[in-house]
Amino acid sequence: MSKMKKILVFVLAGMMALLFVPKAKAETEAREFNEKYDAVFEDFAREDISDTVTALGDVDLGEKAYLSVTFTDADSGTPDDAIFKQGQPGDQGVGNIVLIMRSPDADVTLDELILGTRYSDNHQVYAKSFSELVNGDLEDLPELTGEWQKYIINFANSYEDDEVYKDASGNATSVKVNAGQIVGLHIYAANGASGTLEIKSVYTTTDDVDNNAAVRVMWNDFLGADTVDKTKSSNAWWAGSSKGIIRKRTVTIAKDGVLNVVKEATTGKYQYAVIETEGDSANLQVATTTDGTTWSDYAQYENAVAINEVKGFSLKYVGESEVVIKRIFLTNFQEDAVASKYPYIDPNTTQKFDDFNVPQSEITDNYEDMSTRPEMEPANLYYRLSYRNSNLVEVKDGALVLDASELAENDFINFKSETRTPAVGYSYVVFKMKAEAGATLDGFRFNLGAGDYIWGNGGLLSDVGLPIAGLDASNPYHTEDGWYYVIVNIDASGLQLPENGASTVDLYYSGTGKLYIDEIFFANDLFDEDSAVELTDMIKKYEPTDSSGYQYLGYVYANNYLNHRYLKLTFKDAQEADLGTLRFEFSTGETVWFSENAQGTFLTANGTKIPAITEAEQTVYIDLVASGVKPDFKFFHIHSNGTATGNFEITEAELISKYADAFDLENTLVLNDSGSPFIKAYHPTDPNGYEYLGYVYAPNTDRHPYMLISYKGAEGADLSNIRLQFIDGGTFWFSENEQGTLRTISGGLIPAVTEEEQTVIIDLAASGVDLDFEGFHIHSNGLETGDFEITDARLLSKVDKPELDVDGGLVLNDAEGSFIKAYHPTKTDGYEYLGYVKAPNIARYKYMLLTYKGAEGADLSNLRLEFQEGQVFWFSENAQGTLKTVTGDLIPAVSTEEQTVIIDLAASGVDLDFQGFHIHSSGVQTGDFEIINAKLIGEKVIYPDLMEQLPVYPTPDITAPTVEITTPTTATPGTITITYNVSDNVSANENITVVIEVKKGSETVTVTDNKFEATAGTYTVTVKATDEAGNEGEDTIQITVTEAEEPEVPEQKGCKGCKDSMTPGALAFLSFAGLAIYLIRRKRK
Repeated sequence: MSKMKKILVFVLAGMMALLFVPKAKAETEAREFNEKYDAVFEDFAREDISDTVTALGDVDLGEKAYLSVTFTDADSGTPDDAIFKQGQPGDQGVGNIVLIMRSPDADVTLDELILGTRYSDNHQVYAKSFSELVNGDLEDLPELTGEWQKYIINFANSYEDDEVYKDASGNATSVKVNAGQIVGLHIYAANGASGTLEIKSVYTTTDDVDNNAAVRVMWNDFLGADTVDKTKSSNAWWAGSSKGIIRKRTVTIAKDGVLNVVKEATTGKYQYAVIETEGDSANLQVATTTDGTTWSDYAQYENAVAINEVKGFSLKYVGESEVVIKRIFLTNFQEDAVASKYPYIDPNTTQKFDDFNVPQSEITDNYEDMSTRPEMEPANLYYRLSYRNSNLVEVKDGALVLDASELAENDFINFKSETRTPAVGYSYVVFKMKAEAGATLDGFRFNLGAGDYIWGNGGLLSDVGLPIAGLDASNPYHTEDGWYYVIVNIDASGLQLPENGASTVDLYYSGTGKLYIDEIFFANDLFDEDSAVELTDMIKKYEPTDSSGYQYLGYVYANNYLNHRYLKLTFKDAQEADLGTLRFEFSTGETVWFSENAQGTFLTANGTKIPAITEAEQTVYIDLVASGVKPDFKFFHIHSNGTATGNFEITEAELISKYADAFDLENTLVLNDSGSPFIKAYHPTDPNGYEYLGYVYAPNTDRHPYMLISYKGAEGADLSNIRLQFIDGGTFWFSENEQGTLRTISGGLIPAVTEEEQTVIIDLAASGVDLDFEGFHIHSNGLETGDFEITDARLLSKVDKPELDVDGGLVLNDAEGSFIKAYHPTKTDGYEYLGYVKAPNIARYKYMLLTYKGAEGADLSNLRLEFQEGQVFWFSENAQGTLKTVTGDLIPAVSTEEQTVIIDLAASGVDLDFQGFHIHSSGVQTGDFEIINAKLIGEKVIYPDLMEQLPVYPTPDITAPTVEITTPTTATPGTITITYNVSDNVSANENITVVIEVKKGSETVTVTDNKFEATAGTYTVTVKATDEAGNEGEDTIQITVTEAEEPEVPEQKGCKGCKDSMTPGALAFLSFAGLAIYLIRRKRK
């Protein structure tokens, strides 16, 4: 490598990902509920809360959650502006709809409400005023009041026989509304109506008087979430409310009131409890109980309560007004680190949803038609549907086209599809897309068949805190022909993942232009197998035999010195097994289960629980950190429920990291220099409290931010007093010390030495070591330190170390404003403008490479670059802004010798969305200088390599082979040979399976080597050909077989009229007669 490239290749020091350990002073910090890491202890989201909640004194326990909707005349008149709407199976007949409702301000009447029912998606909503509806006894519904009332709407009595549903075109059908067959309902306001309506429950029943709770089918009870679509029943398709707010139950405690919340189970692994409140929380006091009856002393509540295996909380209000308790939840203050780069996806483990290689010109909202289309089977789909503007949707030329060129303002396009192969265990859904005529992702949103629709204008994320890249050069996954891979992290985006896997994509687009989708597929992170640690102790068959409910399954040595975040497990052969009872007990103290458990629950890399084990082999990546496991463990134990767990086999087990986080164990600097090694045995002898142990030559030219050391010591050795003195980089101890402390990648101290070998990785950068060192000195306390040995030592980096792409980038030599030239300032008044540099940073390059030199006496410290919006950055330290190099230093002073530096624009604070910059100087004080080379550059990335490896999904073969039977259709009795021609558009002839079938009437005739024996009669011959894709073609003919006709005998002379030939019998008779006459005549002679 040339000297220039050595200068340009570098590694940026970085911190390890957040390790999710509980914060020491959590009680002083506010916490918002994080669904991924926190657990609800009590949210009062039940009809009856008396099982866990009691109160003393002035406490209002509130009422069950309900939907509250305040609407105006502008919100009325259409089913889409529904007070409440929901889609759910009811097409077998529901009998009655039951609503628990009230109008708290008595400002809504029944004639201001419309009930709209839906027979199917292909029929219009049928609307009828509530004032015209009746119950099972033909009684009118009661008028609304401020009190809760039950409204039983009976279909048979409320609708006449001539009231029928209309199809999508408005034509009457034969489906009667009074049959009660519905798949959705809409409650909305009549034109001009306004007021407030509240609904507590919506359900259906076949009991006309609603006395039999067993036949009720709950649609929505508004419990357990903040929005209607999340409180709907589990079998509902959709739900919503245009203006509705769910009023959750809250508990209000007034002066001297006490609220007690006690449960049977303890708080388990959680170390803090957070009480969400409104009002005067400053006068709220909290006590806890570990047994459910004995309480601790009350203490002032401040944002969180430290807990340890408690069963309950007592909340006491000592102020003069009141405090409202909304929820109590448990936390360890875990958060995901915000990502800064787009994820690397594994090209070898993707699963196709649809590559749109099977064209489809007509896509409608008719499920029956769309699900039976011939394209569905070869596309491996159940259906392709569009419920809005289907005429603007088509699958053409290998892509889904959403054409919004003439879409009305505020309108939208829908496309929905379902694969026959659900995707289980994937972290990402990927769209290969491009846009035309101004289309963007701002109006693009989708879900996976359930939950909220997440939008592309900030909601969809590629990783935690990282919005998806757009359809432009900022997206690292892009092709030369204009396609972009949009990587969506399912968990980080808040997409709801069905338990049985992702099988549905329901997407919408509103905006302008055309949006093309070439592929939709599921993907996982790229993991680094090179640094993975195989857990050989774990790979085997497990056959528990203990029926008592518990069995120990073994010890697994798992020294995680590399801080691998994930445990990769592959298991199989467990048709009867229940791994939900399996749990691992780690050396760091955590016990974590394969199912939901208060002690701890394993989460996979995509934030879901471990799927149920099956007989088929499956692989999961367990996120140990997200599961609450400290990553610096050395082993774990496996516990089971014995025979209740069942038999299973683990075929693969390893600790592993994502490619972006893995350590590069191949490209390291081993510290074993022949003259000054670190790897050796040490035997200090000085009893005076100090001994110098030598110098280690360690030229860190690659700025490795980590040091791996393996070490062991004699009995009584103490390495806490060892310290490394880096050349011009400070002194750092193996223990806590004011001079400096070496920290491991987990943030802890180096573990005490033992007689057993240990390996740790020291985070030099996080410890504060200047990475520009050539070596270091080793200091000890002599005999007090004791004998020890360094068995391995090396400097290393991550696999994904940022390296500059010196061959790419944007050279700043545009004819309209070049940076590369000689500069000769002449102004003597202390300021001179030196020009504008055109530098459209469309690709958001983070770095600027600069090669420069100057005349003797030149001083570039007063040079400054002014980017957009007044951002000014100097070549020297300045309050306006300072340009820093990639090493964090100032730009070196100019000299007459050429120098090259790399400026870290991003770290300097430059907004990367610039189009160019102005150059300001101090005139003659700056002096003459020359910019020899200048370019904006980025880091080398592996995204193009990954894209090259992504599978090219083959176009399904949906064309049947061509078959032509060439055998004549008439024959005489005997052997008949079937001849035919077969061809296919894809499969070679030798790969086509041919079957010949011959029948005579209903009888099947044996065919051997394409031949059969025929007698007189009619034969039906069918030749079937099946290609490699399973497509079948055939041809059928009928062969008529008849006896051969006898040839005519020529007419003989003297026998006029004798036209028939003699039979063989007649000929024999004549012969014998002639012979007899001859013999008689001879005898007479």
